[in-house]
Amino acid sequence: QLGDYTFAMAQKSIKGEKLSQEDVNNLQKLYEYALDLTSMLREIKEDAVGEKVWTDNLKRKRVFKLFRQQAESEGDESPLQAQFSQFEERLNDYPELIYDGPFSEHVLKDEQAKLQGEKITIEQAEEKARAFIGNDKIESLERLESTKGDIVTFNFTVKVQGYEEQVYVQITEIKGYTVYVLNNRNIEKANFSRKQAIETADKFLKEKGYENMMPTYSLKTDNTVLINYASVQDGVVMYPDLIKVKVALDNGDIVGFDSAHYLTLNHQREIHPPSLTPQEAKQRVSVRATIEEEPQLCYIPTEFGSEIYCYEIKVNRGDEHFLVYINADTGVEEKILKAVISENGTLMI
Repeated sequence: QLGDYTFAMAQKSIKGEKLSQEDVNNLQKLYEYALDLTSMLREIKEDAVGEKVWTDNLKRKRVFKLFRQQAESEGDESPLQAQFSQFEERLNDYPELIYDGPFSEHVLKDEQAKLQGEKITIEQAEEKARAFIGNDKIESLERLESTKGDIVTFNFTVKVQGYEEQVYVQITEIKGYTVYVLNNRNIEKANFSRKQAIETADKFLKEKGYENMMPTYSLKTDNTVLINYASVQDGVVMYPDLIKVKVALDNGDIVGFDSAHYLTLNHQREIHPPSLTPQEAKQRVSVRATIEEEPQLCYIPTEFGSEIYCYEIKVNRGDEHFLVYINADTGVEEKILKAVISENGTLMI
C-alpha cells in the first residue's frame, strides 16, 4: 500500500498539484508502519527457524510449536500471538487513504454496490434461472457446485427444448440477480441484421427490468452479434456499468448475457454540473482532427477501479476515428481511444 500510495502521489505531483500536509503525514505513517512490520516479521522468522518449525512441525503437518507454548495461566497468548497483537495495537491510528489506486479504501468500499442484502436459497435461485431462460422452453435443469469468488453464485445447466447444447446460468447468492448466461449452440446462418439484433437485445433488457441502457458498440462473430450496453443517468453515460448481450442471428435468441460489471459498479451517482462547457472541452482536444459530434458527458472507469467525470468527444483524422475523453472539471485530457471500424463492428483500442 505504501508503494501504491507513493505512485499515486507521484502522479499527483506530475500534474502540478502540491502535496498536502495530510499527504505527507500519510506517507510518513505508512513508511513507519512498513519498517515496523518488516522488523516484526524478521523476529518471527528467527523465532520460527530457531524452533525448527519449518523442518520439524510443518513437514509433520502439526500445529506451530510456538502456538503451543501457552503460559501456565489459562487465556494467556503464545509468544507468536502476542507479537501479532502488539502489531495490531500499533496500527490503531492507521490513516484512511482516499486516492485513486487499487489499495485505496474508498475504492474497496464502493465495490459491489448492488450485491448487498439478503441471501436467497438454491431453490429460489433455480426459480430465477427458469424465469430468466423461460420455464416453458426448459426440458431439464441440473444444479452445479456454487462459485465462491468476488461474486458468489448458484450455478445451473439448462437443457432447452429443441437443442442438444446445455445453457450455463449463474445466479447471485445475494438478491438473486442473473449474472451470467452462456449458450454455445451452433449457429449456421444469419437471418437477422445487426440492427435487428440490437433491437432484439433492447427489448430483452427492458423485459428483464434493465431500464435506461444504451447500446454503445457491437461486434459480429460466428453469426452472432455481441452488444455492449452502458447505463444512462440524467443524460450522462455510465461506461463502468456495463452489460453484454449476445444475440444469435439465425432466430434472434439471446445466447449470451454478462452483467458482472453492472452488478458490482452500478449505483446512483450525485452528478454535478461540469466546470467546463462543451465548447471549452472541444478546445482541450490535443489531436489534430475534425470533431464529429457534440461532446457527450460520461463517466469512464480507471485502471484503479474508480471513475472520472468526462466529456466524450468523437473525432476523425482522414479515415481514422478516435474518442477523446476530457475531464469535465479540470479540462485534462484523460484518455484517447482509437476506433477500429470494420464490417463486423467496432473495436476500441
